[in-house]
Amino acid sequence: MILIATAMLGSIYALFVEKIGGDSLDASIAGAIFALTAGFVTRANRYKIWIRRDLYYHGRT
Repeated sequence: MILIATAMLGSIYALFVEKIGGDSLDASIAGAIFALTAGFVTRANRYKIWIRRDLYYHGRT
């Protein structure tokens, strides 16, 4: 849900970047880096939870 909300704000961010002297490529690169980082962190967190649950159910701590 949060990622969808930030994606919707991308066009407003692009206007802000253009106002301070950047262009749409700068805004696109920043959005892509954010999306990749957020996806990686989300995936890593789910993997960590899966490993912790697997160790718990198999009696290892």
